[in-house]
Amino acid sequence: MNVAGEVRAVRAELRTTASAARAAAQKAYLKSDLRFMGVDQSAIRRVGTALARRVQAGHDAALREGAKYLPAKQRRALLGVR
Repeated sequence: MNVAGEVRAVRAELRTTASAARAAAQKAYLKSDLRFMGVDQSAIRRVGTALARRVQAGHDAALREGAKYLPAKQRRALLGVR
């Protein structure tokens, strides 16, 4: 998994729904020096869910790839195969 690439992809996706007015309101509400994108919660959930699915798919593929080097009994146990 390319972490830097995933971070860029998530930021780009969130920017598509970002609002400068919302960012200013979030910053004022929290009285913070942090930078805000002005993204609503539904967009954050949608992008986060998509990221989690990509990460899980990559993890599963890596697990299957590595498991082929294990003895059959351990491979079945690791992959949940009976």
